[in-house]
Amino acid sequence: MLFVDREAELEALKSEYELCRKGVRCGVLVYGWRRVGKTSLVKHFLKNMGGGIYINCAWLSNTMSLASKVRESIAEFDETLSNIFWGKISSIEDPEQILYEALETMDSLAKKMEKTKLIIVLDEFHVFLENIAKKIARIKRENINTVKERVFWFFKDLLERKNAFWILLSSIGWEKLEELMFLRRGGKQPLLATFRRIPIKPLDMEASMELAMKIREGIPLDAARTIAEISGGIPPIIITLASSYDGASVIRLAYRLMEKREFDDFFINIIKLVSELSRRDLPAYIQVLLALARDIKSPTEISRSTGLDEAAVSEILRELTKNEILTKKREKGRVLYEFRYPLMKFWLKTSEEFLHEITMRDVSSLLGISAESYIRELLAETIGKEITIWDNKLGTFLAGTAKELTLKITKVFSRKETEKALRGIENADIIAEETNRVLIIEVKATAKPITRDTIAKLAKVISQYPAKKRKQGILIQLGTGKISPPAVAEATRNNIVIITREGIRLIAKKANFPEP
Repeated sequence: MLFVDREAELEALKSEYELCRKGVRCGVLVYGWRRVGKTSLVKHFLKNMGGGIYINCAWLSNTMSLASKVRESIAEFDETLSNIFWGKISSIEDPEQILYEALETMDSLAKKMEKTKLIIVLDEFHVFLENIAKKIARIKRENINTVKERVFWFFKDLLERKNAFWILLSSIGWEKLEELMFLRRGGKQPLLATFRRIPIKPLDMEASMELAMKIREGIPLDAARTIAEISGGIPPIIITLASSYDGASVIRLAYRLMEKREFDDFFINIIKLVSELSRRDLPAYIQVLLALARDIKSPTEISRSTGLDEAAVSEILRELTKNEILTKKREKGRVLYEFRYPLMKFWLKTSEEFLHEITMRDVSSLLGISAESYIRELLAETIGKEITIWDNKLGTFLAGTAKELTLKITKVFSRKETEKALRGIENADIIAEETNRVLIIEVKATAKPITRDTIAKLAKVISQYPAKKRKQGILIQLGTGKISPPAVAEATRNNIVIITREGIRLIAKKANFPEP
């Protein structure tokens, strides 16, 4: 394993481990950008200390998958304890109790190994925590923050026993991490106060050059410096550039590697990670980042360029700043944003077609199915329930087309029934019935703006639809396209309610259904 310039971080880990052995503190939080060397650092530390338990939580989809990893890990130390643990798990149905039993069992193993002080590493723990908390909240019909609070306090109690030395790794910025770990009730952060923070930053200039020269022996100093500057100190990018260096221009090499899509996975995964932890979708993040790459730097100008609502743009910019992808500055009374790492801007400029394909794919498909199919499933889930959503002054949920919307659906027409009902009429996507009302629904999943014409077409369908019941038109925008003021005015005039993606998320939450 190639290891460069992490002596200070290694020393910090060793120092904390010794404090844990003395019963002072037994938790370390290692955080920083993806692929900057956090996992390599911790695995290097584990090897030096004689081993321990390492679990990558990023790929664990439920508490049973965690339990399976725990079973495998503790079997290497104590097969009897591993079998006892798995026997207990097989009789537990509550996912929250499975989580507690898995953590408790690792702590029990550590207690038995008290002299050596077992090291337990949970990599990308925040991803697992968010996903599991959502699932537990959905199953138990509880607020996600209530679930997270219980998990946080349980984990805090575990840490304070000081049986094991716990290392948590996270690939998000400190400000975002602090936000995720914050408990609204009482304004407490039970876990953060228990951990020593060790930030892992990209390599500095000297270390980046040293790594490049280790990868490619005999590389000229000037070329190594250019690689260091272009890479922003990100080890895998340095390695890719240095290993591909052929004696020609490093800048031309970087362009060539961009064209070959060598850096796509690295950058797109960073953007996906940020979008998954926020309320906004990947296409919206991509649109904002592409605008920034074109040197459009203020929220207002980005909003005009992308067609996204300015409030949404501002939120996305804040999230990117919290995750240390952007920097914010004030200039002549304006707030401007810039890339923290120049190579990301470079990559965005050469990847518009690739990103456009990803955007379209993401917008037009939810959970692997079409937007229309998702809405049909969601509405079917609400049958027999009364669900009300209220709009706010910003039009977040109903785009300003209604103060509130109450759904009391008794039937959702199948596709064949919908086709039959609309025969000879311009198409709509879904028809649903309530006791005294029929809903005629159009579903959009587009990055293009919703215009007056979009609403006018739906109004025509509604006027031609034969129904004895009162008719209600609904347009659902699941994409990122801006809903234009003329569209809102036309919808209001025709008694059509526009439900935004945030509105659909709220309905899904109330129906205890997976959110898009």
